[in-house]
Amino acid sequence: MVIPVLRLLGERIAHKTIAKNAHVGGFLDIKLGVAMLKDRRVAFRSKLLALGVGAGLIALLIGMEFPLETVLAIVVPGLGLLADVVADSLEAVIGTVGVAALLLPHLAPKLLVQQFRNERAGTVEEPIQAAPAIGQPLRSNYDLPQPTQKLIYPQR
Repeated sequence: MVIPVLRLLGERIAHKTIAKNAHVGGFLDIKLGVAMLKDRRVAFRSKLLALGVGAGLIALLIGMEFPLETVLAIVVPGLGLLADVVADSLEAVIGTVGVAALLLPHLAPKLLVQQFRNERAGTVEEPIQAAPAIGQPLRSNYDLPQPTQKLIYPQR
């Protein structure tokens, strides 16, 4: 009797938490992360870090599921092994990209993330051209110094 009540409460709490943060511009905006994964302005280093952390978390999850899946593969020899391979490969690809999409807005430079949010909201002022080199600050075009006119002095 207690377990169904706890399960129901746990599902409600999880749903409320995810629904509160998964909207556009929220903490768990996966569409923003996928758009950032596709865009060339985000540094390769940030993308690689997000994908690496995602792959590590999914590998940990697959490792925790391994004993139960092994028992299933032994009990149902052909179908169990095939289902295990298909489920693990889908989980590895989709899970890694999903976790990376959730993490990338938190790993990329804040100015670039804000630019993406503005573009998605339709309030674009001036797009940022490309990711800066390592160690260089992110600057937009209007921050660059303008060339000055050379003054020509008359010769005496």
